[in-house]
Amino acid sequence: MRNPGLEGLRRLRGLSGKALLALGAAALPALLVAAMLGITLVTAVTHSERDFENSTSAARRLTQIRVLLEREHGLVARIPAELDLQRVDQYAREAAKAGHELDAGIAALAANARIVSADVAGEIRATRDAMKRAADSVIVAAKSFAQTTALETVNGPFEEANKLLITFLDAVGSNVDGVAERARSHLQASSLRAWRLTPVALVGALAQLPQFRGCAGVFSRT
Repeated sequence: MRNPGLEGLRRLRGLSGKALLALGAAALPALLVAAMLGITLVTAVTHSERDFENSTSAARRLTQIRVLLEREHGLVARIPAELDLQRVDQYAREAAKAGHELDAGIAALAANARIVSADVAGEIRATRDAMKRAADSVIVAAKSFAQTTALETVNGPFEEANKLLITFLDAVGSNVDGVAERARSHLQASSLRAWRLTPVALVGALAQLPQFRGCAGVFSRT
């Protein structure tokens, strides 16, 4: 003997399951595109933020390096004019301190492979070594009261190495600007892709509506 209440419950459950399947089919394209959109945006933002922070940190470090380089240059350039050995020692100590901080900054900058290539890092280190040798020669000449030799060393090897180092730092600065610009471009391109994917999700969902309506009609006649 049939139970009308039990049969009605089974029929209701069947209609509910079919309706859920139809809703899932209609929503699936939108969900897929939304997932793609989310992954795209998260990836773009993560990479862009990392590159931007990387370039910003390198730019700050470059500024500090330039300040220290100018300070060291000014101190060494004063030494040939000094006849007081105590003043020579004072300038030498201050120049050595600035040079130590300068070398630490350059080492940290050169460790960033995305900003400084291995070849450029090697050239910078070699140039710094040449500067330090020239600075030591200036100090030795000044302490020997060979002011002419000290001045020639400042205007010759020391100044040439200083200018070469500035050239390398300018090249690194250009690369820093390039990294920052690429990060902005990447973010803009990802945003554009996101805007293009959004209408696709809507179209996909709308395209499934006739199918959902057809299924709904079948359910209503069942």
